[in-house]
Amino acid sequence: MWQCPLCKDPFLDIDSASAKLENKTLQCGNKHSFDRAKQGYFNLLPVQHKNSKTPGDDEGMVQARRRFFESAPYMPLVESIAACINTYLRESHSENAALGDEESKKSPLKVPRNSRACAGSPIKIYDSGCGEGFYLNALSAILPDNYQFAGHDISKAAIIAAAKKNKDKQLVVASTINIPLQDNAVDVVYQIFAPSCSDEYRRILHHHGLLIVVEPASEHLFEIKQKVYDKPEKHKVAEAGIAGFSLLEEKIITFPVNLDTAEIRLALLQMTPFYWRASDESKAQIENELHSVTASFVLRVYQNSKGTHA
Repeated sequence: MWQCPLCKDPFLDIDSASAKLENKTLQCGNKHSFDRAKQGYFNLLPVQHKNSKTPGDDEGMVQARRRFFESAPYMPLVESIAACINTYLRESHSENAALGDEESKKSPLKVPRNSRACAGSPIKIYDSGCGEGFYLNALSAILPDNYQFAGHDISKAAIIAAAKKNKDKQLVVASTINIPLQDNAVDVVYQIFAPSCSDEYRRILHHHGLLIVVEPASEHLFEIKQKVYDKPEKHKVAEAGIAGFSLLEEKIITFPVNLDTAEIRLALLQMTPFYWRASDESKAQIENELHSVTASFVLRVYQNSKGTHA
């Protein structure tokens, strides 16, 4: 599943052992090796691929996200993502064919798995830009046991936090523009408020694989904007469309989020870019007075349509 970020050769004997997180070192055929950190993750971000000394979210941002997500405030979004995966994914071409033509037509499962996958092998779900691991942990708790989860983030602090919460998952420090996965490695990629690289997604997904992209909708956290800006504007949502992918579904998911404590209110603000624009007065108002916000997301489901990935 994984490959060397330097030469792109596959790591030796990783798939069977790494699922149990037993590998202490990953090594490719060219002798490039990477040691497992004590927290259970691998750092597959070579120094020459870094754009700064400590890229990605810093420790303060990661801790703010951890505090906010402790109460699982975005579970309606998690449930919608899980429903999309269950709706569009089916085990394999052969299993659907075994239903017969009439039964196959009745099946709600529309996207076949990788034809190269062994029968009974786990469905592989990948979190691109996994942050502190909330979505990995929440999705794995509600999806069936035959789903295998992995992910990356460019922030070492985020991956350390994610690994503590997701000890049964394969997690790496890596860049989205150089994902250390082999071609056609996974069935589903999801990206939530994270940088995108469509070329890499097409490469790592099998031909029929799913890409789920979540972005803020126009009303998302508008109550915070009202506290920060004199003339707040609603978020402008980009039009759907990713080269090499077909859009299967688009929907808006909106729900209220109660902010019961000052700590949660401040953590939410610190997670957003608004924190750096807010005056001390605005921060105090949010921390003391903002008891509820609107969470609103655009969820889009795409299917890989690049024919070379069979």
